[in-house]
Amino acid sequence: MSYVVTQWKANNEAVDGEGSFVLIKARRAGLLSFILKCLKIEARFALKISCDRVSLSTSSLTSSQERNIPLENVCSTYYGYHRPLWTALFGTMFAMALLGFIGWQLGGDNAVLKTNSGLLGAIVALVVGIIYYMMNKSLTLGFVEMSGEVNAVAVSGSLIEGVSVDEKAAAYVITLTQALIDDRVAARAAKNA
Repeated sequence: MSYVVTQWKANNEAVDGEGSFVLIKARRAGLLSFILKCLKIEARFALKISCDRVSLSTSSLTSSQERNIPLENVCSTYYGYHRPLWTALFGTMFAMALLGFIGWQLGGDNAVLKTNSGLLGAIVALVVGIIYYMMNKSLTLGFVEMSGEVNAVAVSGSLIEGVSVDEKAAAYVITLTQALIDDRVAARAAKNA
């Protein structure tokens, strides 16, 4: 399930009153989800990282779940991105064929007009396909627990809310989280020594 980020805060100082260094809030992607958000009944996701735990919470119309993971139980963190290459490629090829055929049909008996209309339809589909590919990039943030449980979420920026995210922001979140984990483990080791 992919989410659209509505709030992204990450800093080496607390970003909220609860002592969180990372606070990411998101809603489910799509126009219907945006309308439900306006009615305050949307599917939501939140990620909070403080000096002692990672908190992941999700909620929807039918369920709610919160997961709190002590930092010392997180053994690995990762991030990455995904672009919909095959969706864009096959969608563009289908749209090129369809718009090319429609343009060819609208050209009537004039062969030059048929060719130009078909070509124009194919070019429009190609441009839309390229824009779709470039605009649909999602980031994945993940945390692996000592037990092997993988907690990951795919997020993308939001044009409506005006929040953009990129690999640099995701890398900062993961680097900051890893530093918090290292500090927590070092403090625990010093306490036990």
